[in-house]
Parts: sequence; C-alpha cells; structure tokens
Amino acid sequence: MCFSESAASSCMSYVVEHFTRSSKATYLLRVAQAEAGKSLSEVLDLVRDVPTRWTLAYDTIKRLLLLRDAVHTVLSNSDKRRMCEIDLSAESLFQLRDLSTVLEPLCTAMQGKGGNEYSSVSVLTLLLHKLLTKVLMTLIH
Repeated sequence: MCFSESAASSCMSYVVEHFTRSSKATYLLRVAQAEAGKSLSEVLDLVRDVPTRWTLAYDTIKRLLLLRDAVHTVLSNSDKRRMCEIDLSAESLFQLRDLSTVLEPLCTAMQGKGGNEYSSVSVLTLLLHKLLTKVLMTLIH
C-alpha cells in the first residue's frame, strides 16, 4: 500500500473547500443527489476537515467517497474550465480509499473520546503500532 497521501489529500481539500465555500456548488451537489434518486432526507453535504479535530479527516474522506458520483457530476457539468480540472482522478480516489482504510481503526478507537477523556500519547502509540503491524501483515500476504 504505497500512495502519495499528500497529493490525494490536497486534491480532496481543494474539492471540499470549493463545495463548502460556494452556496451554488452546494445547491448543485444536493440537486445531483436528488436526481440520482435520493430523497431529501438522504441528501448529504460534504464534511469539511478541521486541523484541530483529526478524526474529521476520516469523516471528510468517507463522505467524499460516498458522494463522489454527485461531486463528479457537478464538477464535470460546470461551464468553468477550472471546475472540471479539480475533479478527483481515479488515482486520487484509490489513494483516498487506502487512506480511509488506514484511518478507520484509529477513528473507531477514538470515538467517544472527548472533553475530559482525551487519549494519552501512550494509547495512540499502541494503536499506531497495532495498525502498522496489521497493514504490514496484509502487504506481506
């Protein structure tokens, strides 16, 4: 599992920023989902990553992967050339899926931790060790 996480996350950030800063793009994203057969209660927005809450990176990736078809529809139908150019490539989507797979166990372990229950570094070290061992074992086999 070798990928350039920074390139994929950079593309992801640019796409998510576009949709979260533009009310027109957000509206078109909702319309694209509705036209794909989703009911109003099933229509979702993208999740914006916040540096101080690292678990949001995982949520951002998962939501973008879930809405990738609607995002692609909006970006590819744009009359602005720049919007077509920011659409996520197949390689970026594969890299984001890989990153999501790596982050999922950490995010799951961190759920419920907040406020006065922040995890200590020692817990994170153990989690990272187990995660890396699992990933390496998967790569070997």
